[in-house]
Amino acid sequence: MLDHADGEVARLALRESPSGAWLDVIADTAVHALLVVAMGVTAQRTAGGGAIAGVVAALGTAGSAALAQSSSAAAGGVGVLLDALSNRDGFYVMLVVFILGLAFLPAALPPFMILVAVGCHAFWLSRLVYRLVGGR
Repeated sequence: MLDHADGEVARLALRESPSGAWLDVIADTAVHALLVVAMGVTAQRTAGGGAIAGVVAALGTAGSAALAQSSSAAAGGVGVLLDALSNRDGFYVMLVVFILGLAFLPAALPPFMILVAVGCHAFWLSRLVYRLVGGR
């Protein structure tokens, strides 16, 4: 909750800055990457697999954040889709699915972590390819 409030407080207090915006992105990325690693460790302890996928997913999370912040892809079509996927909503959905899996189907966590790792890397690779073939 504080993560979502800090930017609003900075704007209301007229204390926003480019360095503060970048610091927010860096802190968000670190928290998200560490959370994905923690999910992998939890999957490993609960179901016997997933820790390596958590680390791989964390690397993809960092790559995704870097590319999402470095440019906007919203030129239309694929660009709009890539920008829409750049928000945090998908991350929160993944987290809720993980928690539900932990509660009701722990054996599914290792394959889920592989899916998370593939998804994280597919996003940043898609964004990179889009940029290289003429997108922004």
